[in-house]
Amino acid sequence: MASVTAGVGLEVTAGVGFEVTARVGLEVTARVGLEVMAGVELEVMAGVELEVMAGVELEVMPGVGLEVTADIGLEVTADIGLEVTADVGLEVTVDIGLEVISGVELEVTADIGLEVTEVELEVTAGVGLEISGIPQAAPQDFKRT
Repeated sequence: MASVTAGVGLEVTAGVGFEVTARVGLEVTARVGLEVMAGVELEVMAGVELEVMAGVELEVMPGVGLEVTADIGLEVTADIGLEVTADVGLEVTVDIGLEVISGVELEVTADIGLEVTEVELEVTAGVGLEISGIPQAAPQDFKRT
């Protein structure tokens, strides 16, 4: 299940590839933290780099790749691929925590208000997506052969 709600954030569960692409800009005025809880192992894909835009602090635990680019872009490459790139209208004014907990659940949480002006979503493995203020997008055109 993937969900974005006004006071919560983004949650992706269990080995699902999830990609969000949209347009607008990301302004981060607090710090971004990355935490990996015990019992979970992340595999970082080749070519993952750590790139920090001005005014953002990153804490990265061993074995984890996190990328934040000036164009926006939060990318974590692991068994679960979570990628947020290009122009999403998000304004974040408090701490963001990114953590992986046992059972392989990738979760981004914070007390933040989200303003999304234009979003295109691609969700695989039959996962529904929920964003406050936007109707639920569920994959309905999967075909069986």
